[in-house]
Amino acid sequence: MGATVTIQGMRIRQLGQLRDRCTVTRGVYPDQTPVETDLPCQVRPSQGRGTQEHDLVQADTVTVPLYGIRVPAAADIARGDVVAVTVSADPTFVGTWFTVVSVNPDTQIATRLVTVQEVQS
Repeated sequence: MGATVTIQGMRIRQLGQLRDRCTVTRGVYPDQTPVETDLPCQVRPSQGRGTQEHDLVQADTVTVPLYGIRVPAAADIARGDVVAVTVSADPTFVGTWFTVVSVNPDTQIATRLVTVQEVQS
């Protein structure tokens, strides 16, 4: 019983750290479908995730930073989805859109990490 209580406590603690809110959409603009709304999340700067390079026209390359977003393990989120931050303790993230680069299949009891890059206009 002690281990069960500890795991439940860890789940509650992890989910409690998701103080930001995100909306997840799937599909190609303008035909995007919301798959998660008011999703608890935690947005973090890259912290070692590095950058991703994209080749542009005429052999130019642009490098964009990667970010991490922690979401509940059961969230419906997949590579290519767009995540919009609607509420955040860091006001610079509010209104920011990210494209999901990868979804970590491993979970940490109650949450999992999604690697994203900021949508460039």
